[in-house]
Amino acid sequence: MLIGRKLRSIDPMIICSVAYDALSSRFARNDLVVRNAIEYDYPFRSLGQDIVLLGCCHGLVCMQVSYMVFKDFLCVWNPCTKEYKVIPDEKIEDETAYAFGYDSTIDDYKLFKVIQIPAGSIFCLVDVYTLGSNSWRSIEDITYCFHNEKKVGVLANGNLHWLGWSCKITDTQIVERSKVISSLDVSNERFHEMQLAKEPLENEHNFRSLGVLEGRLCVLFHDDSKLDLWVMQDYGVQESWTKQFSIMKEQIRDRRLISLMWSFKNNEDHKYLICAEHDLFLYEPKQARVRRPEINGLRSLHHVENHFESLVSLGSGTYVGR
Repeated sequence: MLIGRKLRSIDPMIICSVAYDALSSRFARNDLVVRNAIEYDYPFRSLGQDIVLLGCCHGLVCMQVSYMVFKDFLCVWNPCTKEYKVIPDEKIEDETAYAFGYDSTIDDYKLFKVIQIPAGSIFCLVDVYTLGSNSWRSIEDITYCFHNEKKVGVLANGNLHWLGWSCKITDTQIVERSKVISSLDVSNERFHEMQLAKEPLENEHNFRSLGVLEGRLCVLFHDDSKLDLWVMQDYGVQESWTKQFSIMKEQIRDRRLISLMWSFKNNEDHKYLICAEHDLFLYEPKQARVRRPEINGLRSLHHVENHFESLVSLGSGTYVGR
């Protein structure tokens, strides 16, 4: 699922999707112009000035819509059925991390909101919204600093994850700060820490983004010259981190915001789709080559998420276009 603007700068924000099968076939033919993007009519499109995707789960899309005049609001939307539901929220803050996931124990969907109080501090208040009850409640508070590049939680292995720093304090003073993955169990609503790969930490490499590759957590690290992708082969086991590939920074112009989106496999040849700020890139490790696919009709990309269609109902009775 892609969010961007059309070729003319005066055109409004649009949401569209491109099937991975279509991308894979074009990559195989070396035809990198994608002409069959499907454009969606999303909730309140005529009023929305900006859109941020807060997560996709089981075909549902959680999003934040910003108005030019009115306050921002949150909603859950099923692009396949066109059904949507507005989420009541009086506290939409800038210094907020979100994550959207499914709780199998109650067969319901949850949106978690982590607010840093005050802004920029290490103290975080955590609230959770449950779709079925249509209400918010508070859960545990944490001392944690989020990585600035992407504050939307990554869903893997039934848990939600963020990159950042675990902070331990004594008498209001920070005594220890370590790079970790903060993991939140969707069902029991408890946080715990997961350790990153030892080698990039010992070499003082910085993390760039967190993602999922073929169902496994992965992290992009960077140093002065390259980006390294590390994959956690066994969930929760620090020793199972394995470096998948390295890509030189100049190949993607050393973009600040970068994340791994998908992998394509043709026999033993892998290709990786990477989102870097306002562009998509295809990286081929075997040839050490980077190519840029072009989405026909789109001038620039603002946000990209993986999305799979479903017929999950929101029980709201409100639909786009009705």
